Amino acid sequence: MTKEELYKRVCSVCPLEKSDFEEDLSCAVRELCAMFGERYVRDESREIPVKEGYIPALCSAVLFFRTGEESERRRFLERAKDAFLTVWRQNADKRRKREAVTDGRVDC
Repeated sequence: MTKEELYKRVCSVCPLEKSDFEEDLSCAVRELCAMFGERYVRDESREIPVKEGYIPALCSAVLFFRTGEESERRRFLERAKDAFLTVWRQNADKRRKREAVTDGRVDC
């Protein structure tokens, strides 16, 4: 998803200026990095510098920052946790497979 697509999605619920969106998006990315660590959140090769799974959480975070609704805060935290667990599992699987290859084991 591009920044423009995310901006349009957020604006469909809560209209805001592009500069406010950029600021809130930056704050949301920093919040995610503080919660889970940059290793599990950041992906600098993308237009929005987070791993794909965090995009729904960013949407909820920006909406929470704009509206202050408790439901958006809860949704942000749930989505962020789900994304983190997905990324963590992927990293654990890669690490397990890498160790299996270096140890000479074959996993099916």
